[in-house]
Amino acid sequence: MKKFFTLIPVFLFVFGISLSAQNISNTEKRRMNLAVMETLDKYERLSKVSTAGQVEEFVAMFRSPKLTIYNDLIGVSDEPYLGLREYASALHGMHGVEVTLSNVAKSEPYVSAGSICVDVTFDKTLSYYNEKNIYYSSQEIYGVPYRMTAVISYDDFDEICYIESLEGEIAVTSLLKKDHLVLRKPSGNLGDNLRYRNEGAAKDGRYYVEEDCDTVDFGESGFAFFPAEAADEDWYYMQDIPSSLDPDEFLMVSVSDDGMMQFSRKKKNFRARVYNSTTLAGAFLIEGDLDKSFSLSDEIGVDLRYLFNLGNKFDLGIYGGLGVVYNYVDVGVKNLTYSYQYNKKPRNYEISVLGQRYSLIDGALSGGIAMEFALSRRAVLTMDLGGKAYYNLLAQNGIIYSDYKVTYDEKIYDVRGHFRPETVAKQMDLQPDVWPCPLSAVAGIGLNINMTKTSLFTFGFKYEYGLNYYYQSPLVSYKDYENPIRASYGTGKEVAQYMFNDSFYLKRRAVWIDLGFVFKF
Repeated sequence: MKKFFTLIPVFLFVFGISLSAQNISNTEKRRMNLAVMETLDKYERLSKVSTAGQVEEFVAMFRSPKLTIYNDLIGVSDEPYLGLREYASALHGMHGVEVTLSNVAKSEPYVSAGSICVDVTFDKTLSYYNEKNIYYSSQEIYGVPYRMTAVISYDDFDEICYIESLEGEIAVTSLLKKDHLVLRKPSGNLGDNLRYRNEGAAKDGRYYVEEDCDTVDFGESGFAFFPAEAADEDWYYMQDIPSSLDPDEFLMVSVSDDGMMQFSRKKKNFRARVYNSTTLAGAFLIEGDLDKSFSLSDEIGVDLRYLFNLGNKFDLGIYGGLGVVYNYVDVGVKNLTYSYQYNKKPRNYEISVLGQRYSLIDGALSGGIAMEFALSRRAVLTMDLGGKAYYNLLAQNGIIYSDYKVTYDEKIYDVRGHFRPETVAKQMDLQPDVWPCPLSAVAGIGLNINMTKTSLFTFGFKYEYGLNYYYQSPLVSYKDYENPIRASYGTGKEVAQYMFNDSFYLKRRAVWIDLGFVFKF
């Protein structure tokens, strides 16, 4: 009974507060609403803390300095909640702070722990420059505001409010962690074309499919933010050759100790090309009274190029190279008939084919103007315009060959003869009169296909026009020679009388097909 009477004053006190809360006059409600709005205004204003005194004012708005509140500071801590003073001190270290509250809504007053309280919800955006002068904006980074919930208590005697708690959330899948990377927008148009891959992006060759890549959004601030893993190409691939950039241009990535990520262009201006070239449908224009002629050239070489960038997709430069050229020349005549007396008997010849093969090896020096046009990130059209000089390293006459019939002593002999130069009875100059330095003009077109970042497969065609003769002779018709094949007196063996050295001219006229590899550096 005594205990009952002891609880009566407590009951009456709580009941009185409840009744007073439920029976707040319109005037008191207006005063409370005004106090709540003044508190929110003060919270918005003091969030721009710039002095130590304002830090204390900010803390004093809350019921207890030991409170923990929602952490809406970007890149400060990975903890969802911070101690009140820790939060205020961190905010004090920023400058240019801007806080905006919108869409404010409040509940009906209620009693909690002996105080009249209201729940207030509002949207909040926050932006500031940190000590490194990096601009952080919640709206730019996340694209949506924070949704905050505050419990505010009202002291009707002093007509002031205190923030009892401050919670929050934001509708994004993940928040930017403390250990993040920051990219300041590069100068020029480079920043407009930077892309990075999404998880699960597919590759096309050495490039990720553009549709699977996101464009880097720098916002109005000129900053973009990435998780720390962004520097790891295996997880987060920065596309090294954006589509609007030169495919021979690379982006170099560097990350400073303070998390600043920088991209810079690096142009690989040099090219080293290793190639093999073969002529199509003849290597030389062969002049002379000949019934058959054929030529072929094969070249192995290397050239070095230096290119100047004249636009996003066009390069102009110079090139020079060295090569070794093997040349094969075959000349001959057909349908020769003649006879002469051998041992006082007629010897009749019917020659179907009589010819000679030449082997020539040249050193080649080339140079000129090189052009490249980017067709895509993987293919480059090339054009060359220049000249070529040859120096003969080796000239061999080769064998003389013939298919013929010989009628002698009323017998017919079908013979296929092979006569080496040393067996020719009336030898002329064994070394063809090769010009010391034949010159040619060369124009080519080709296609380079990217294999790796620094290597390409190349193929193409070029046309060569000789400016002077590669080989000249008196240009005597071989058909005018008397008895080109005869029997040797004493042995009776067939002997070729003449070589074709004096019977033709050579001048470069060729279409070449090129295959090779290009290395950038």
